[in-house]
Amino acid sequence: MDHDKTVGRKGKGVLYVFSAGNGRVRGDNCAADGYLNRIDTIAIACVRADGEPPLYSEACNAVMATAYSGGNTDPIKIITTDIFGTCTCEHTGTSAASPFVAGVLALALEANPGLTWRDAQHLLAWSCDVAPVSHSAGWERNARKLWYHPAYGFGLINAFKLVSLAKGWTNVPPQAKCEIPVDVGTVTDFSKASSWKQSVNVTACSGTADEVKFQDCRSSNTSTRIDFNVVPVYQELNITGRGVNIIVLDDGIDYGHEDLAASFSPDLSYNFNNDTNDCRPRSSDSRNKHGTRCAGQLVMKPNNSKCGVGICYGAKVG
Repeated sequence: MDHDKTVGRKGKGVLYVFSAGNGRVRGDNCAADGYLNRIDTIAIACVRADGEPPLYSEACNAVMATAYSGGNTDPIKIITTDIFGTCTCEHTGTSAASPFVAGVLALALEANPGLTWRDAQHLLAWSCDVAPVSHSAGWERNARKLWYHPAYGFGLINAFKLVSLAKGWTNVPPQAKCEIPVDVGTVTDFSKASSWKQSVNVTACSGTADEVKFQDCRSSNTSTRIDFNVVPVYQELNITGRGVNIIVLDDGIDYGHEDLAASFSPDLSYNFNNDTNDCRPRSSDSRNKHGTRCAGQLVMKPNNSKCGVGICYGAKVG
């Protein structure tokens, strides 16, 4: 990932979007995930259609934003492609939320191909809507006066606001690194039932060459609609994800599916099981459907009366 951050997309950096995880009901915390805790990845939590977080959606300070998914027993879940050329209305979990955010970022990359991995995170912070999920306790303002919550990040993603902001976006400066040595003392084993806390006075390297500063931006977080607000991106901005490549790191894609075939790219694909670019799921195991479902959320073909419409249906996927 360090290589992808500095070399990928001709130095602008690959955008890595991860699901926050589905273990909250078991006491899991996404801060324990090394991928999510990286500064160059984007962790996504989820809410139900009523704006409430499902019991499974993990919370931590790595969460950047929130998107929709369904609860375990909700009648409303995510409609998408499924293996064997079928459709499903049973897709759920934070894994059903993160493809929506990846798709919105793909729309932003068509609007402005010069965006860096840092720009993507700034755009999420400045464009997410707080109002639809503001009913929960625990919201706090950060140093730039933006609202933040460990269960929702900066709020619910708003596609039109983010892509509109991306069109005229000025790249943020290169990453500043403020390193403060911390003595954590003797390492102590602790279990799920115990806790360990360490307080650190962080000064952001104030007054030094490495001082962390904040971009002066303004954002309105007043929307109360439970909506991704993506349709205006197609209708008013004429943006569908054209020219953007997305890789789904998962259990394969049923790329012969009627809703996926036109958008699938073998050049973006690799099967680590057999060292080929044939990434079809193992046909002998019906459990290998996760990647096909996530790919459908991204690029399902519009206007063919099949499963639905992908959020960035003009992009390529592998």
